[in-house]
Order: sequence, then structure tokens, then C-alpha cells
Amino acid sequence: MNVLRQDLRYAFRKLTRRPGFTAVAVVALALGIGANTSIFSVVNAVLVRPLPFKDPGQLIVIWETNLEQGRERDQASAANFLDWRDQSRSFEDMFAWAYWSHTLTGVAEPENIASIRASANIFSVLGVEAALGRTFVAEEGEAGREKVVVLSHGYWVRRFGGDPTVVGRTLELHGEAHSIVGVMPPDFRFPDDEGIELWLPVAFAPSELTGRARRLFNVMGRLADGATLDQAQAELDAIALGLAEDYGDSNAGWGVTIERAKDLLQEANQHLLILLGAVGFVLLIACANVANLLLARAAEREREIAIRRALGAGRLSLMRQLLFESLALAVLGGGAALLLSVWGVDLILALEPGEIPGWNHVGVDVNVLIFTAMLAVVTALIAGMVPALQASSPDLAESLKEGSAKFTGAASGRKARSALVVSEVALAVVLLVGAGLLIRSFSRLLNVDPDYSTDKILSTSIFLPETRYTNETQEHAFFRDLVERVENLPGVVAAGASTAPPMNAVGIDFDLPFDIDGQQPHEPGKAPQADYRVVTPGYLGVMGIPLLRGRALTDADRQGVPRVMMINETMARRFFAGEDPIGRRVRIPIGDWHEVIGVVGNIRHRGLDSEQRPEVYVSYHQKMLGGMVLVAKTAGDPHDLAKPVERQVFALDPELAVTRITTMAELVSDSVAKRRFNMLLLGSFAGLALVLAVIGIYGVISYTVSRRTREIGVRMAMGARRRDVVRMVLLDGLALAGAGVAIGTVGAFAVTRLLDSLLFEISPADPVTFVGVPLVLLAASLVACYLPALRATRVDPVLALRYE
Repeated sequence: MNVLRQDLRYAFRKLTRRPGFTAVAVVALALGIGANTSIFSVVNAVLVRPLPFKDPGQLIVIWETNLEQGRERDQASAANFLDWRDQSRSFEDMFAWAYWSHTLTGVAEPENIASIRASANIFSVLGVEAALGRTFVAEEGEAGREKVVVLSHGYWVRRFGGDPTVVGRTLELHGEAHSIVGVMPPDFRFPDDEGIELWLPVAFAPSELTGRARRLFNVMGRLADGATLDQAQAELDAIALGLAEDYGDSNAGWGVTIERAKDLLQEANQHLLILLGAVGFVLLIACANVANLLLARAAEREREIAIRRALGAGRLSLMRQLLFESLALAVLGGGAALLLSVWGVDLILALEPGEIPGWNHVGVDVNVLIFTAMLAVVTALIAGMVPALQASSPDLAESLKEGSAKFTGAASGRKARSALVVSEVALAVVLLVGAGLLIRSFSRLLNVDPDYSTDKILSTSIFLPETRYTNETQEHAFFRDLVERVENLPGVVAAGASTAPPMNAVGIDFDLPFDIDGQQPHEPGKAPQADYRVVTPGYLGVMGIPLLRGRALTDADRQGVPRVMMINETMARRFFAGEDPIGRRVRIPIGDWHEVIGVVGNIRHRGLDSEQRPEVYVSYHQKMLGGMVLVAKTAGDPHDLAKPVERQVFALDPELAVTRITTMAELVSDSVAKRRFNMLLLGSFAGLALVLAVIGIYGVISYTVSRRTREIGVRMAMGARRRDVVRMVLLDGLALAGAGVAIGTVGAFAVTRLLDSLLFEISPADPVTFVGVPLVLLAASLVACYLPALRATRVDPVLALRYE
């Protein structure tokens, strides 16, 4: 132990004597380790940190599926869920849940609160207890006894100041008192959304229990002891088959698929593992740079090391000491990396990658500290092993000759240094190609026309509580008056409303099966599906969705007259091929038969990269669903209308809250947040890799030129011209860069296949990227080589010959 301590002290002493060398090496390692630590902080929070539930590996997500309709992961109806739960023996228990929105009333200004309605057994299945009070009991899942609520820890602190006497108090939600029975622990999050503030037990309504086609609930279960995933899948398949036979109108063609909750989380965030692999390449490049620095320094100490070997020092002893110098650098670099990672994590959080579970828990914790320490040790070994092997076995006869170090030192370790530079360039090519593909993909995505207007449009959601708005007449009157009031506001050009505008995750968005009059009716469960939109007559005009033929919805299309609908171009082309759909009748579960009165243009409703789907638009005069999203076209900045619009809502109903006042432009931007996040991070890593690789090339060529000073002087004394010297140095550098580019391009062809799921309308073998990136790197390498080449031409032959 004393020997190791002495070696470490000696290593630090040697580094302090060369502060310039030490600073460059530490900065390179800090950048590499810091980038890895920052990304690992995200991976740790999202993928590594276990879900805060009992035995999370036993939690299973259960979906309804209909492959003929392309529905691989659909929500379940309440009635189907109850049959699964009651008939299954492979599950210890199951619960159903759905996102909900509750309005806090009885306060100065109503507040909309993101909530979960769930089976009363949700917390017992998850295996979690309340931090304060209790969770639900079974009886609270019965009608009339469900007016209780469990608070999130964050909402408890924000709303009640962490008051420990909060249990037993009431919250007024939609005008009804709900008793607070518990507060959850700070680390509890379910499902994934950090914004969930309340959990309420669900008592299924009669309509939810009879309408099996209303698939509104997510389902999760816990495997019974000894049960396997395959057994559970087989059992649910049999149950689903029985339900399809018993309820053919709603369940024919529908099956069940299950997945482990942790596997689903991993799949949804696979892009984080790709980013972690990419930043690992940056660390390898940094290690190669430091290894080159250590090789250069070892060459300068060649005579010293040879003398120590001649005096009896063993090779292992010398290797240990050289590795300790590398370890000392890694310790310093790791310490600096931790400081950088704190800033790096803040920067990553600022990039707003969209909805990623666990995102708000990203930070530097014990796992991150352990990761950084292990990474520093591994880095020391990677960066120090080649120099230690190379320097610990010098040619004693040559090294002890007077002057040999300076004349033969250029050859000493040259192959190792060249190999390191080639590897740096190859790794940089892979990262640059990956970044180039994502940049080109994102550019293509942003150039997609959403086919609706996004300029100067304000959007906000309003949901009407069933307890006070008990019929469609009241709901219709509210939105009719609200649209009229908003249209009369100064600065508003036009206003409308829809149950589900584009990109809006807060609306009422679902699809329905349909049959067309005059065509062969579909078998139960095999009918095609169309997205269902309830809109005001002015909505399409506000959104700039064009009317292609027929007429638009008007105020004349109201209750008491035949039901009508508009369809989009995709539905007209796919299901009325060669025919005019105007005047034809379409039957849907809501409202039965509707006459088609118009065809409108397609829009990219669920994202710029989404496929066009069949859509139907019906008038809010003829059907209401309890909530709509108001959209207003403004003459100026739509944000200026946010408060006036909110005041109009309060003027109509002071106990209503508005949800997420935003703009269409912001919604579109949010829809590409994850792609933008991936592009910016990978682009940053690729840029850092390029800089490190160019520095590596510059360092090797510069060092080579300095070691070949006498050779260059001899060449110039014998008549070599300056351009000959420049060409010689440039060719040496470009040979290294060219070899790295060739190897890296081959590697990129293989590695970029992993990016296929992240690309939009770009092939992983995109020729523009695979040609452009090598040219950029070769051009940067040429600049890096030119500076040492220029310095070489300034060698005075006389001085060079006297140098030795």
C-alpha cells in the first residue's frame, strides 16, 4: 500500500511540473467524462432507477388489440376489464385507470388539476402506501362512496404548505366535496406524468359497463406467484375469444396483448441508450487524445526511462507508475467532469425533450457518482495502457546513445500515435454521420406542411362537469356563447371549437367504426375506423382547413333535422373510390346515420410525421361530448389574448377552469420536441468529437514536425522547396485522416441502422450525408495539418543541423 501511495504522489508531482500538458489532458478527459455523466444522469433517472413500486418486474400492462384495424395497443372498455379481472387466474389483481381533469372550485380562481381516475385497488396492486393518511379502500369504488381523493406530495406542499393535518379536510371538485384521505410519498409517480396531482377512485357509470366499444381505460395487473408472462397471455387470449363470441358487435376481432411495464418503458426511451452509446464514442476519442499526449510525453522521457531500466527498475514497476500518472489525470478529469455534468444536466433539461417519464428526477445522485468514479478508472486504463506498454520497454542501446532521443524519437511510438489518430477520426465519422442524418431528418420534418394554419392561433381546453351540465342543451349553449364572446374580443379575427384540434393532447380524441349505405356491411369488429371530431361551424375556417367540395357545416345543421357530417379527403378517396361521396350516408355508433355534405382537406392531426387517417366532422349543434378546445385566430400576438379569453370563460361560469392556454405554433413545436432533443444532443456530441479529432490530428502532426526538425533541415539544405515540405507534412496528415474516414464510413453504415426509428423520410444510408461528412472532416483535417506544415517551412537549415 505504501508503494502505491508513493507512486500516486510521484505521479501528481510529475504532472504539476508540466502544467500545460496536465491542463490539456484534464480538459479533454473532463469533456469526455462530463458528457457521459450528463447523459447517464438522464438514463439513470428514466431507465436505471427502479420504478417506485413493489416488485416492479411483476407489473404487466394489458392492452386491447385489433390487428385488422392496425390497433396494436388500445385502451380497454370498463366491462372488458372487469371480465379479465374476474376470470383470470394468472394475475394476483388488476386495476383500470384513465387520465382525467378536475376543476378545483370554491376558491377565488378555479384551477384545473391533472388527475387520475382509477380502480380503488390501484395502490394495493402497485404495492405502495401513503406517506400521510391512507390510500383507497375497496368500498370507495362503489357509486356514491367515491368522493375521496389522494394528493400527490407536490400538490400537498404547493396547495396546503405541507400541513400534516390535511387528512380529513375537503377539496371541492366540480362543485362537489371530496374528502382528502391521504398524501403519497415524494418519489411516487404514476403513471409517468410528473404533473398528476390527484388520484380518485372510479365507480364505473352504467354507460361504461354496457358500452364495450368505449375503450377509455388503461389496464395494469400484477402477475400471481409462479405465473409466467406466456401463461398470462394464453389465459387472456382465451378470455378475449369468449368475449368476442358473446359480444360480437363490440368485441369481434379484438384480442389482448401484454407487456412488462419496465420493458415498455425501455422501448419508449430507447433513444436515450443510443445517445449514451454516442457519448461513449466521445469519451473514446478523448481517451485517444490523452493517450497521444502521454505517448508524446513518454517519448520525451525515453532516456530517463531507459536509465531507470538500466539501473534495475522492472517493466511492471515502470508500467504501474505510468498508469498511475494516467490515473491521476483521470481523477482530476473526473472531478472537473462532475462540475461540468451539473451544468450539462441543466443544459439537457433546458432542451425540453417532450414527455419522458422520470424527467423531473434527473440529477446527480449516488448512482451517477459511482458511474463517474468507475468511468474515470476505466478511462485511466484505456488512455494509459498503450503509452505504458510502449514506454516501459525502450531500446536501451539506442535510447542511451547521446542525442538518439531527438533523432530517433520521431519513430518511437509513431505507429501507436498514428493508430490512435485513425481511431479518433473513425469514431468522429460515425458520430458526424449520425448527427447529419438526424439534422437532415429534422429539416425534412419541419418542411412538412401540416395542411392547417398555425400562425396566430390561440388554443385552450374547457371541460364541463357532468354534475352541473347534465344535458347536451346546456353544453351547447355554453360553447355557443363562449365562441360568440371570444369572436367579439378586440384583436380576434375568428373563433371556433373542436373536441380534438391537431396536436392537442388535452382534447377528446377517439375514433369510431363506420359502415357506408349501399356497400356491404362489415362483420362485427371488422369495420374500418374514422377519427371523430365534433366542431363548431366556424372551426374549419379558423384552422384554414380547405373545403374541397360540397358545403360546410352551418348553424342550420342542428337538433331536429337529419344528421350530417363532413369527411376528409383520405376517407373520400379510400372508401368512395371513383364515386362522389356527397349525399351518401354513413353510419357510426354515435347518432347512427349521417349524410355526407362536404369533403375537406387532409391534415396531419397527430404529428408532422403521422399518416393521413379517415376523419369525420359533425356539428356541435347535433352532438356534444362534455368538453371542447377553443381556437381563436388573432390579428396580433395570440398570447395577448390569453387573459381576455380566460375572463370570458369565468364570465359564463366562474367555477370553470381553462386547461393549457397555448398557441398552435407551440403545439406543433412540442410535437417534434423529442426529435429536436435527439438531434441537438447528438449534433453537440458530434461537434465535440470533430473538435477532439482535429486537435488529435494537429497534435500528432505538430509533434511529428517538431521531432523531424533535423530531417526537414537536411531536406531543405539539399534543395527541398517550401511547398515540397508543406506537401510532405499535409500528405502525412491526410493519410491518417483518410484512413480514419474510410474505416469510420464503413462503421457508420453498420451503426446508423440503429437510428432508423428516429429518422423521417431519410435513409440510414443517405448518400448526401455519407459523402458530405467525410468531405467536411477531411477539410478540417487539412486545416489542422496546414498549421504545422507552415511552421515546418520556417526551419532554418543551418540551425536545424546544429540542433543536435
